[in-house]
Amino acid sequence: MADPEVIHLAPGKIANVVTYLEMTEKPEWANTHISHPGLNLRQDRAFDLIRYRALFRAVGEEWLWSSRLACDDTKLASHLHAENVDLFEVMFQGSVAGMVELCRHSPEDIEVSFFGLKSDFTGQGLGRDLMQLALNQAWTAEAQKLWLHTCTYDHPAALKFYQSCGFTPTGFAVEIMDDPRLLGLLPETAGLHVPLLKPSRV
Repeated sequence: MADPEVIHLAPGKIANVVTYLEMTEKPEWANTHISHPGLNLRQDRAFDLIRYRALFRAVGEEWLWSSRLACDDTKLASHLHAENVDLFEVMFQGSVAGMVELCRHSPEDIEVSFFGLKSDFTGQGLGRDLMQLALNQAWTAEAQKLWLHTCTYDHPAALKFYQSCGFTPTGFAVEIMDDPRLLGLLPETAGLHVPLLKPSRV
């Protein structure tokens, strides 16, 4: 067996392993009643950018979500208001608990772009019910594939959770990016499970 390839990153760069997963038919369990009736999805076609960024941070800061934070207002508004993007606030007992974002690359090919709960709402068994609601929004008569990705920066139980919901791993990638904490997109306290390595000053 050949020795593994080792890539040493430049100062200020971070890397993680991405796992892609998909399902090609809606699972039967998604047709049952959810166990938390107070959980629902609220769609907003005219989502305010300030409110969106605040929700994105509240859900994803711990896991170093930063892609949407790096977008300027024009680019972000164009994406969120695109006809093929469905954005939902997760509501639980009247409070905003998280977010689900679907991107319909075609009627047959749907991506779960973002899926998550605020930390105050985790550990209550809401995740599977939320996935059920997301599946029911995503699957249409034309849909043939629903996919998403997770990575080593996400919650350690994320991969197992997606597999338990019926997603099958299909591939890996290594993602190298500028550390969003050093760019000021996220505070230095974000993503404590990922070491913050500041470039040495000369």
